[in-house]
Amino acid sequence: MPFALDSNPSNIELSDAINYLLGNFGANLSADPNTGLITGPTGQTIAYLYKYLSVRYADSADGSLNFSNSPTNRQYYGVRNNNSSVESTNPADYIWQRVAGGFSTTKFLFYKVSGGRQIEFFVGTVAPGYAWVQDSGAAIDLDAISVVITATPTIYIWTATSTPPARPATSTTYTWLTGTYTAPALWSVEVPSNTTPGAYLWEIAITIVQTGGINTATLDWPNVIYPIRAVGRNGDTGQTGNSAITAYRAQDQALATPTFTTPTSGPNAPAGWTLGTPSVSVGQVLWYIQGEYNSSATLTINGVAPNTTRWTGPIAASVFQDIRSDNWNGSNPPTFGSPGTWGTTGYYISRSTGTAILNNLGARGTLQSGSSPAISGSSMTGAGAVINNNGTFAVGDSSNNITYNGSTINLNGNIVAVGNLKEGTTTTQGGNTFGFGNGTSVFGISTAGFFKSSNAGTAGLAGIATNSVGVAGNTASTSSYGALFSNTYGYDSISATYVVTGLSVAGPNFGLFTQRRSAQIGSASESGPGSYTAAYATLGYLSGSDHYGGRMFTTNTSGVDVRGIMAGGPTYGLTVTGGTAPFTGCHDGLLLKDTTVVAGDIIIDTGVIVATSGVTDTITEVSVSATANQKGVLGIFAAISTQIPNILQIPVIVPVWQDNEWVDTVEYELNPIYQPIVDTHDYVAINSVGEGQMNVCGENGDFQVGDLIVCSSIPGKGMKQSDDLVRNTTVAKIRENVVFASPTEVKLVSCIYMCG
Repeated sequence: MPFALDSNPSNIELSDAINYLLGNFGANLSADPNTGLITGPTGQTIAYLYKYLSVRYADSADGSLNFSNSPTNRQYYGVRNNNSSVESTNPADYIWQRVAGGFSTTKFLFYKVSGGRQIEFFVGTVAPGYAWVQDSGAAIDLDAISVVITATPTIYIWTATSTPPARPATSTTYTWLTGTYTAPALWSVEVPSNTTPGAYLWEIAITIVQTGGINTATLDWPNVIYPIRAVGRNGDTGQTGNSAITAYRAQDQALATPTFTTPTSGPNAPAGWTLGTPSVSVGQVLWYIQGEYNSSATLTINGVAPNTTRWTGPIAASVFQDIRSDNWNGSNPPTFGSPGTWGTTGYYISRSTGTAILNNLGARGTLQSGSSPAISGSSMTGAGAVINNNGTFAVGDSSNNITYNGSTINLNGNIVAVGNLKEGTTTTQGGNTFGFGNGTSVFGISTAGFFKSSNAGTAGLAGIATNSVGVAGNTASTSSYGALFSNTYGYDSISATYVVTGLSVAGPNFGLFTQRRSAQIGSASESGPGSYTAAYATLGYLSGSDHYGGRMFTTNTSGVDVRGIMAGGPTYGLTVTGGTAPFTGCHDGLLLKDTTVVAGDIIIDTGVIVATSGVTDTITEVSVSATANQKGVLGIFAAISTQIPNILQIPVIVPVWQDNEWVDTVEYELNPIYQPIVDTHDYVAINSVGEGQMNVCGENGDFQVGDLIVCSSIPGKGMKQSDDLVRNTTVAKIRENVVFASPTEVKLVSCIYMCG
């Protein structure tokens, strides 16, 4: 091809080259033999005529000022095209281009040769992509494409022993275009087939790199810098294994699991067993044992002596098991006394017990269970149950039963007739009254049904509304109870003397009182703890003139409170006696939405007070810590909350339609004055006192148990404090030893909070 010109082309060579370009690249190209430029119709450079392109740098348009081979702090670069790799030192030989902003100290000239002596340039701090090369100061070969290709040709050989083979004596050639090469004598380019036990597979691998313009590469196999490596070994031939054989035995299903002797001589079954499968009769179980026969005359293999069979088992191959229908959907097996295991369809018959569970049963005759049950007048004889096909039945025994003899239903011989229990009627006996159904008034309330008594100390029960029951004790005095429930531990009197556990409702100075006594000794109180009370709780409680939401305590043998809580008191919202464990105290805060934060990060006050309530409650705007040893730490981020803090709420009256009328109720909602900040902030819970965890980093070194923690320069993360003095920057005290791989590594650690 006449396109490649030497440094002194003839006119004919130039003409041929131009004609080649015009024929292959279009009619609007022009070539300048003096500069080597091949340009397009708009004057843009398309390619170059000559093999080499030299690059120089300067600070003037003619290259005369600060002419250099380095781009540092230069304003121009120039190029020269000829067939010599020796670069000219004359600035006038170069065509100069100005660089916008200059090269300074961080920019470089990158180029990419793409074939046909075409080249692209780029000025920047880094290469713009693959195959771009930074100018090295040497002349650029325009016939070498700017691309890097790597290959690792490998050859293989087998040897009979672990001694490495002799290194090849000759080199071979790698062809880049086809990716092929040949192996020297005795070696192969693919792994040869070899099944010889104990043989070793060896390889030599050479990694070669192609940067463009190179057709072949020499593979220097004799060079000792390329190691001969063992990459595989064929395993040794193993011993002949043992043979598997099976022996069988059929026996009655009621007999115990059969036994056998092991080992046996030769491939023979133990006494009572056969190597063939026997026939199995109804009521029999087919058992089998598994044998491992060693046919070797001299070797013990897998623990089996020569010419013996080792047996294991037995295993039941077939057994007459429980019977169930195809549509059975209960448990397998069901439990006779637990109907929940019976499913809803099908039947199940137990082989071992004979018990049958039938979900569907049809019968034309008599169904009978028990000991000869039979109807006898208005009662019955025997015991159990009988249902006859004429509809008569008897259930129970001769003393306690219910029967139907064809004309009357009888309970223990007495007729159960319509009118014995009738809606809207009452029955009174000995001062005790039972009422059933039509709105009878009890305690001024219309009831669906009730029990009441005119006898002193007798409890009453009334159904007063849907899903509602009223239980009344002695209502004759102001110290009486709305209800009294007691476990009297075997006594039939609901008396303070016998109470073990009890519940009193609506007493004279409480809404509810419940207790557990440690012993049934002495008299107990239904309204307060006594000397044998082990634990008690009171809700809606009045002590003197002070009201309490509730008390829950365990007591000692003198009835004195030991451990517990008192809530909703006149002074404190919550009082704890006996300590709190585990304990972690939290603050509320308002954190700007979309703040990057994770559980365990350090939270600080921004100094913006959002709301206060007396001297006991304040809520502030908070943010994530940002600098080392930062002040104003409030605690550790626990979570974003959806609950409106109480301090930001106000009560509002909300009408509710109830019992055919509007009733005003009180609800709590966000105070509108805080809506602007709530729109831009999240409610957050912040751990501040007690124990918990937090995020720390290795910025100030590793931790030992007891080291103090302060803010680091990593947002939200703590680091080790430089001394052991508790300061206004101290966040917490660590409870474990921690080692970091780097100053920026972050770990979640256990600690005691000290900033709340």
